[in-house]
Amino acid sequence: MINVGDTVKLHSLIKKYFNKDLLFQLDSLSMMHDVDNNTKGIAVMQILTTFGINFKALGSGTNRYAILLDGYCFKIALDEDGKTDNKREFMYSKLAQPYVIKVYECMSTGLICSCEYMQVFEAKDFLMPSVQKEMREILKELTKVFLIGDIGIDDKNYTNWGYKLSDGSIAILDFAYIYKLSYQVFQCTCPERGMLHYTKNYNSLVCPVCNKEHSFWDIRKRISRQQELGEIGNILEKGYVVDKEWSVVPFDDRFSYSPKNKKKKAVSVKKDKIEDDEELTLNASIRKFMESLDNESEE
Repeated sequence: MINVGDTVKLHSLIKKYFNKDLLFQLDSLSMMHDVDNNTKGIAVMQILTTFGINFKALGSGTNRYAILLDGYCFKIALDEDGKTDNKREFMYSKLAQPYVIKVYECMSTGLICSCEYMQVFEAKDFLMPSVQKEMREILKELTKVFLIGDIGIDDKNYTNWGYKLSDGSIAILDFAYIYKLSYQVFQCTCPERGMLHYTKNYNSLVCPVCNKEHSFWDIRKRISRQQELGEIGNILEKGYVVDKEWSVVPFDDRFSYSPKNKKKKAVSVKKDKIEDDEELTLNASIRKFMESLDNESEE
């Protein structure tokens, strides 16, 4: 058992695989405004191959490109929205456990995050009544606290869901459109200002007074960029800060696995500028890092 005053050894896989030159190229690509994200995804694969990264492509989303590397999923931002998505998933991974993937690292700029790898749903999984029932139960719990989008029960969203390899449980693997905000955004625009509630499949919200249906994006428009940045805050305050691949740091129980709620904490990574002494933040799952330590000694 780890106690306050003890030290822990942390392992950053982002520091292990992504050197400063590789980070520079990926960051430069993300800031190119005259290139569409589909083309950027192809460029990410080319850049990684050039640097000798032995990865498996998982595919491109709206703002991020995902790869499988060393048994973990790495999400690489293709633009500023992708960077925000990575930081948002880092911020809420631990709060939303066990219903979402565990995020282990996230650069402070949001350029790259690393997380657990899950088996993505196939269409046959999504169509199973028992699976959809469990999805509704998960969404019921999450929507008590969060505004969510793109993860409702719909054939357009099922690839955002999957099975955790650790125990086979159902969870959400892409949850960037999740907001923990004031309930004011859940009010209808009708004169009565009715409190919106989700439809059965959690794809939209409806007013109980006027019955007007609102899409997630209708509600999302009410959230300003300033509110969004304020909500995320400084992720460097959420976990361990390290400056190399392996680091020994004082144990902090705020960032550790909590037996009480059976949840693992997320991980973050910081990169303020691309240079040799760049710092990374790890909001560490102690158990996961100790497991990786054991694996390292076995090889």
